[in-house]
Amino acid sequence: MSQQTPPPAEPGGPPPAAPRRAARARIALIASLVAVAVLVGALLWWSPWQSEESAAAACPEDATHFADQETGLCFGIPEDWVRVDEAELGESDYTLVVESDSGNAWAGTRPVPQELSATDPEDAARKMISVLAEVGADAPMQIDTGSLDGHDSAVVELKTVAIWYQVIAVEVDGDIVMMLGSTFSGEDGLIEQVEQVHDSLSLA
Repeated sequence: MSQQTPPPAEPGGPPPAAPRRAARARIALIASLVAVAVLVGALLWWSPWQSEESAAAACPEDATHFADQETGLCFGIPEDWVRVDEAELGESDYTLVVESDSGNAWAGTRPVPQELSATDPEDAARKMISVLAEVGADAPMQIDTGSLDGHDSAVVELKTVAIWYQVIAVEVDGDIVMMLGSTFSGEDGLIEQVEQVHDSLSLA
C-alpha cells in the first residue's frame, strides 16, 4: 500500500501566527492579574497594619497610659498613680482623672468651660488657674507658649502658699481642651510627678 500524503491546507484557514498571538494575549492577561494581586495585597498589608501600628505607637492604652476620647488627649502616669473611677467623679466636668497613690496629687482632662470665654490656649489656662486658685486672671503666673503635636498650646503655672497648680491648654480643630494638675506646694516629689504626667501629653 502506498503511503498517503496529507491533503494540503484548505485556502482561508487560520494563519500560523494566530496561535502565537493568542498565547501572548494569555501571558499578558496573567501578568496583569498578578500585578493587580500584588498591588491589592500591598495595600491590604500597608494601610490597616500601618495605621493601627502608628495609632498604637502614638497613644498606647494600658495600666499606665490613657487616651481620653472626649478631649483627644493621651498621656502616661507614674507607676504609683491610678485612674479615678468614673463613679467617683460624680457630677465633675473632668472627663478623665488620675491621682497619686497617696491622693495628694492629681491631674485631669476636660474641655475648657464655655463660661471662661477663652480666646486662645494661654487665655484659657490663665483663666482656669484663676478659678482654681481663686485669684485674678492677671495674677503673676509662669507662662510658656508653644505647640503640642503641631497645635497651639500653653503651659501656665501658679504656686501659692499652700497649693501648686499647672494647666496645659491645647487648641484642636477650633476647640480648646486642657489638662490640669495640682498638689501641695511643699510636695516637691509630687510636683515632679505631675510635671511628668504633663510632659507625656500628646494628641490621640
